[in-house]
Amino acid sequence: MKHLLQQQSGFRWRCLGIVLVMLVPFLLAGCLMPNEPPVARFTSERIGEVLTFRFDAAASYDPDGFIQAYRWDLGDGSVKFGQVIIHTYPDDIKEVTTYRITLTVTDNKGKTASATQEISIDPRAIFVVKVRNAMDYWTTVTRNFALTCIRPENSGSYNIGQICDIWDTCFEHWTYVNDPPGGVFEPTPASETISAGLRGDCDDFAVLLAASIMAIGGGTRFIAAYTQTSGHAYAEVYAGLWGTSSLQSLTDYICLRYGITKVWYWVDDNGDAWLNLDWWEYHPGGRYYEGTRAHIIYPWTDGRFHPVSVWTGLDSLEFGGRVVSLSYSGAD
Repeated sequence: MKHLLQQQSGFRWRCLGIVLVMLVPFLLAGCLMPNEPPVARFTSERIGEVLTFRFDAAASYDPDGFIQAYRWDLGDGSVKFGQVIIHTYPDDIKEVTTYRITLTVTDNKGKTASATQEISIDPRAIFVVKVRNAMDYWTTVTRNFALTCIRPENSGSYNIGQICDIWDTCFEHWTYVNDPPGGVFEPTPASETISAGLRGDCDDFAVLLAASIMAIGGGTRFIAAYTQTSGHAYAEVYAGLWGTSSLQSLTDYICLRYGITKVWYWVDDNGDAWLNLDWWEYHPGGRYYEGTRAHIIYPWTDGRFHPVSVWTGLDSLEFGGRVVSLSYSGAD
């Protein structure tokens, strides 16, 4: 029995020795081989209209372990953590601003690695979004306001009489008040302007007119224009194709209603005529502001109804077109 126990004990030691011999290379490798650093990689995607981005570090990895932490320095002083984050940048920039995004990953043994990308945001694009959002024709307040402007004699399908009714209400009850200092244009949502009793400046007036006409089915656009010393904003409403009898009929209606002899339009290169809705004169179709048209902003971005097929992109800094006028034809 004693001999058997000795044999079993010797066998156990031999087995343990074999295991230790097999483990030595792995133990030595863990002690002697350095920890490889992780690899930082990420993608960026704009998910909002202008300011909101999604950053995803799923492509990052660690060759001999795993990534334990993700840190994002977002270029505007903000810091966030996580493999995937969403960040919205400030909307008060005055010039094209470039942000440098740095991702730092840390592996399970404390080693780090970083990757960087840059994104740029144009304040003109921010302005376009602000104007579009301000034309809140879909709200109950704006829709109801537009309805109350329409006189009974102009009921029915969308028509020039309804446009003039909305113009008259806005023009006759408008109180001009400047925006706070700090920006050239800060358009107020139409519904807020209505709630404030039709008060604001030129861009608020333009937004209100455009949104109200849209609320009854019309097609409008917002114009921002500048001289060397000042800026101005106004709305235009689609009036038909240049040179057609329907456009002349529209002109005749305005001339008869307001006792004038000439109506002003902007005609695009494709022949689309847009009636001026600026407030320089007491009627729709007054003379144009003598400044360079720097932005043309269409309210639709998703192909929703528009009276005609026109470009509905962002803004255009270089475009054709001309100011023209039509005189009263003498038709009753």
